[in-house]
Amino acid sequence: MSVECGTSRQDVFDFLGLPLDVLKMIFDRLGTRALYRLAQCNHLLFELVIPHLYKDFRVTVRRRREDLDERLTSALDTLTSTDNNYASHIHDFAVAGEWFKTYANADSEYAKKGKLSPGVLMLNSLVKIAVMRMNNIESFAWDIRDVPLSKGLITMLQSRTTLKNLRFRLAERLHPNLRAAGMEPCFTGFKNIKILTIMLIETLEQLRQVGDIVSDSPDMVGIKVALKPNIPGTEGMDMSKILFRGPRRALSESLSNLRNINLPDESYSASEGFQEEPYESMSDQEGGYRFEDFHYPQKHAFVSLKLYRVMFPPQSNHLSRVIDFSKLVRLSLWQCGTHPAFWRSLTSSTEQLVPRLQCIITDDAIPELADFLDSFSGLQEFYLVHSSGNMTMEQLTRGLLKHYECLKCLAVYHLEPDNLVFDKKAVRMLLRKCSGLRELALSVKDEDWSYFVNTLESLTSLLAIHVLLEDIPNNEQIAGTLGSLMAAAVGPLQDLEYVVVNDKYYRVEGSAGDADPEEASDIEDADEEGISQRTGTMSPLGISNTPAMPEGLGPGPSSPLTEDPMSVESFPPLSQTSQLVASSPKRSRPFKKRRAVRYVDLDPDQIDNINIFTVLRTTNRR
Repeated sequence: MSVECGTSRQDVFDFLGLPLDVLKMIFDRLGTRALYRLAQCNHLLFELVIPHLYKDFRVTVRRRREDLDERLTSALDTLTSTDNNYASHIHDFAVAGEWFKTYANADSEYAKKGKLSPGVLMLNSLVKIAVMRMNNIESFAWDIRDVPLSKGLITMLQSRTTLKNLRFRLAERLHPNLRAAGMEPCFTGFKNIKILTIMLIETLEQLRQVGDIVSDSPDMVGIKVALKPNIPGTEGMDMSKILFRGPRRALSESLSNLRNINLPDESYSASEGFQEEPYESMSDQEGGYRFEDFHYPQKHAFVSLKLYRVMFPPQSNHLSRVIDFSKLVRLSLWQCGTHPAFWRSLTSSTEQLVPRLQCIITDDAIPELADFLDSFSGLQEFYLVHSSGNMTMEQLTRGLLKHYECLKCLAVYHLEPDNLVFDKKAVRMLLRKCSGLRELALSVKDEDWSYFVNTLESLTSLLAIHVLLEDIPNNEQIAGTLGSLMAAAVGPLQDLEYVVVNDKYYRVEGSAGDADPEEASDIEDADEEGISQRTGTMSPLGISNTPAMPEGLGPGPSSPLTEDPMSVESFPPLSQTSQLVASSPKRSRPFKKRRAVRYVDLDPDQIDNINIFTVLRTTNRR
């Protein structure tokens, strides 16, 4: 059989002939695996891809079966010992996990002597050499629980003038006694940092050093500070005066000399008590200064402010004196005590002090917070979880109604029984109006469950829902709960992907529109044979007019609120477990589209794109 050749031949597309800017845009949108394969094609592609492949250096370990030391040291060996200077392309360096092969007893013996163990010292040396080659580094994150930072590594990081984003998780003490003198790293030398995160601060001196970084960084836009509980000498202290002392280079010489006048001595004893009056009303006699005497020519224009266990007196509103809240977008106050004066300082009837605030995370459930919510508009995310206080559901509903048009994420959990539990009135007044909600986490009374499910039909954009029932139900009750939620997922809630009842996580699988042939065959098989459970037992499932869940669901995953969300990496495929199918496709439906749906029992660690789950994991872990 002969083939007739065309008169003209099409030109072969020359990928490398594209403009360099176009190639860079393409490489920026490719994943790591695709870039790795491209780099293996030829030398020219290798030279073009390497800057994009090594732009972000992240090593994250979430599970104990993985060894962080082997993965990290192998990656550091590539950065430090090869002829190609891969480290010069790194802009973002992040390491998170646990150093599982650290021998605690041996390390504690070295800690007593003020030294680092050989293994920890070797790791610090490798990172130091790698950082020395990172001429363009902009972000450094160190989130290894068991490995302290050496002075040499800290000094090398301080010399990187391009560094703008800094995150440290300080290592816990391996010995109950104080560390030997000279072992503590010094963070004072960092300057011009824009985003700062320091976790597990153990001493008052470390807290002062964080204040020095803030003072030397006038352009800082975000800060997150987390203290360990019961730091000696900090009971009742106003941490805002230590952390926020104003830009140091903007202070006059006289004020610079007096900037530590109100700080207690290291010999301060908690048993002596701490009085707030010296800060607020010191006498005007010679040598006496009030806090109001310190005038800051420039407030910190933070975009994000996150404080964890940073205590300041309940009557204090010092934060509003040193922070420009008009620039603030995200605010997080967690385990910082009850602060009605702080919320009142942000509430004004004449002007809007927080015109850009979009996210609030707190556990301070007091009426002043509700009044603050009612004083402005534009809030998109609100998380009031694991809270305690005297705020009522009526007050909270009144405050959130001001934001019903733009509210996207809402999470409300309360430690006290019968408080901040959504009843029919709250559901009718608030949820029916928040049609743009994408993520929802709340407590619901058992007697109001049916009314709540019917209300969900108005939340057509809902992506994830976490329901906390007052009485922990058995598997049969959870099956009925999921069945009622599935009815909404098949119908109006076409975007619903994640459903959580108490601590049992499920993913809704299926697509809007007619079921494909494979899904239809699954439905027929389920109708005839039933659904196979994780344990191997068979549970008959009759397809009726109302969706049903298989009886005797296996135990769901353990509580998901144990992981630190700082670590980000790809997750393994979802486990195939308990399944649920919708009713027969022959059934007529009142809506235009239909959806073949099944519930898949889900490991919560596989969810990294839902804000309410991330916040719950973080707050529960703390």
